[in-house]
Amino acid sequence: MLWRMHVQETDPSWSPDGTTLDFGHIVPQHVFIQLFNLKTRDTTVLPGSQGFFGSRWSPDGSYIAAITAAADHLMLYDVKNQQWREIATSLTPTFFGYLAWSPDSQFLCFNTLLASNNGYYRLRIRDSKLEKVADLKQIRVFPDPFGGTGSSWTGLGLGETPLVPRDVSTQEIYAFDLQFP
Repeated sequence: MLWRMHVQETDPSWSPDGTTLDFGHIVPQHVFIQLFNLKTRDTTVLPGSQGFFGSRWSPDGSYIAAITAAADHLMLYDVKNQQWREIATSLTPTFFGYLAWSPDSQFLCFNTLLASNNGYYRLRIRDSKLEKVADLKQIRVFPDPFGGTGSSWTGLGLGETPLVPRDVSTQEIYAFDLQFP
């Protein structure tokens, strides 16, 4: 019997200096973060990253943030000290999604679109102070483009403005008449 293991690399993010790419490695029962060094072409496992995915480098290069496989804890890797620490735990049924750093590396932003406290949050790295930036309960967001969890992408725009793709088109159908010369 031939058995194939499905391997998936997800959520790539470049180090600020452009020399290293981090990405999640997901196979059944094994989730971890890998680093690819562009200069040496070596791929290594980020130490202590077993069970983490969705990694993002901070703009200053000091940290790599990640989400646990259950999407219920936020983790922070100190690049200099090579240590992980938990920076947020969901106290209610919350699922962290789509991490985005503030340009000054002081805040980590994320959505909780799959939870009852549906919103866009920012977490201050220094003291883990959590602030709800936008309530997303009444916004119909665009469906998950990957067909998975149902969560939609979110991010930060200029001036640290939350970006959320809003779905307003599922009930409308358009037809176009084209006339060519």
